[in-house]
Amino acid sequence: HGGLMPTLLVSQHTHVYGNLHVTPTIDDSYDEKASQGFTVQHEFRGFLGKYGDLVLDGKAKDLETVKKQETPGAVPDKSQIKIEGNPVMPADLHRAIYKAACKTYTWMRNDMATKLVKGLKDEEVRYYAKSVRKFTDTSIYDPTTDTIKDKRYEPSPNDMEKVAKTARDHNASIMEDASKVGFKEM
Repeated sequence: HGGLMPTLLVSQHTHVYGNLHVTPTIDDSYDEKASQGFTVQHEFRGFLGKYGDLVLDGKAKDLETVKKQETPGAVPDKSQIKIEGNPVMPADLHRAIYKAACKTYTWMRNDMATKLVKGLKDEEVRYYAKSVRKFTDTSIYDPTTDTIKDKRYEPSPNDMEKVAKTARDHNASIMEDASKVGFKEM
């Protein structure tokens, strides 16, 4: 991801077992392996709506024609690129791409935020509970009673909820600040 994208450090255990990422799907048309990239591309294409094929599958000459259509009379009617009977203008594609990017990001953010809460509350808590049990300092952990004595070393699901909220808030302050990225929730 890009330099402005927020990053949250989690244990390797949570990263592997926490189901934190977009679920990979298979692109049947290309008979390829399942990938997160295809899942995101599929969502983006859907959010492009009627412009999806032109934006993602259009030939360069079609996109050049759209650009020329901005000038009245530059492209004969029969040669124009049209959708639903209307000539497509560059501004139509700009708006469609921007909205689709924002909608795709909103979808991905919401999907991953839900998974993050669950992953932190389940897997991260489990990882730290197991890690503390390796301590030899009996003021922190007593192996004879399997008790974590110093509660600062025992994160709870509630603690992880706070971590997830902090991550969501930080993400919003970066991604939703128009002066930085220009993302709008859609």
